[in-house]
Amino acid sequence: METLILLLLGILVVAALIDPLWGLYGFFFVAYSRPQDFYEFLIPLQPARWLLLIVFISFVFHRLGSKERSAKAFQNRVLLAMFVCILLSRIQAINLDAWWAGTEDFIKIILVYYLIINI
Repeated sequence: METLILLLLGILVVAALIDPLWGLYGFFFVAYSRPQDFYEFLIPLQPARWLLLIVFISFVFHRLGSKERSAKAFQNRVLLAMFVCILLSRIQAINLDAWWAGTEDFIKIILVYYLIINI
């Protein structure tokens, strides 16, 4: 069963490399079905995190090869300003582990938002 699950995750990675949109669909499937809750060997792998990173890298390389531009909206700038404020809040953070956990979640939200808007 473990080999089947790893094979399916491999297929999702290949789909993400071929077309970032299919990779984004795969990310949503993995993020919401949470296979690491059913199969303990996936807990250290963190498949949703790595799949999102692979989708973003694939998106960047696909975007470099095309002439398309990113969506320019006021909301994008507000989201980036909010992210800068979160990074600046690290200066006053008492518990750095808790700060990083929240920041990591916000980074995931920013990546998913940016990918949804621009794919």
